[in-house]
Amino acid sequence: MSFNFETTNKQIRVDAALAAQSDLKKIGIEFKPIHTPAGTFFASYTDGGNMPLGKFDMAGYTTGFYPDPMTGVLDSYSCSAVPSKDSPSGTNNYHICDPKLDDLMKAVNASVDPAVRKTALDAVQKYIFDQYYVVMMYVRANVYGYVDRFVPASFSFTSNMNWNAEDWTVK
Repeated sequence: MSFNFETTNKQIRVDAALAAQSDLKKIGIEFKPIHTPAGTFFASYTDGGNMPLGKFDMAGYTTGFYPDPMTGVLDSYSCSAVPSKDSPSGTNNYHICDPKLDDLMKAVNASVDPAVRKTALDAVQKYIFDQYYVVMMYVRANVYGYVDRFVPASFSFTSNMNWNAEDWTVK
């Protein structure tokens, strides 16, 4: 087995790719990293960007879905969002078109009840995980600075500073 791995030339991605390449070689898999400047890797469809054009076997980059995770999920996985000549502004750079996943995502937005949405979103996440559409490699450290009179709410390592904004206070 042999495949290309497209990512940017950011050092953490170079290091992760080289580690994966070394491990996969031990079991007979040829993992060929291609490190591309971010401006080319993430360029638009009309500018020939590798991601929107689907020029990869496997790709690695950082993403996050916030403040409402559903917006990012819909943009990243919907069949209707796959970039193409007819839809160059599509945002599904994974180029995944799975009708079952589309149906699961529609169920998330079918209710405004947070408990119903969470259950539906859990099903979306499990399905994406079970299909191996995305394999998480690491959680990026987020470092924030703010004045001492600002008191943010607590947030987790998988969220960003906007998490729980309704609980922010100012001294």
